[in-house]
Amino acid sequence: MIFKLLLLGGLILAVLFAFKAFDKAKKAKLRAGHTKPDLNDDRGGAEKIDAEDMIECPACGEYVAANSAASCGRDDCPY
Repeated sequence: MIFKLLLLGGLILAVLFAFKAFDKAKKAKLRAGHTKPDLNDDRGGAEKIDAEDMIECPACGEYVAANSAASCGRDDCPY
């Protein structure tokens, strides 16, 4: 019974050390510039995405980009 507990503890430690080693290697590659940052990574590796301001069309109520507003096709549309 003791042997099984020691074996289980050893396996858990081996898995933890393996994860730590993989994370360390990944960070070293990112610092060296060999790979792109993971966009799903919650630790700040995501690239910034520019956002556009939206305005509501008074004719139809749809939201359109303020910089590139196009007509919605209605006669009373100001864009």
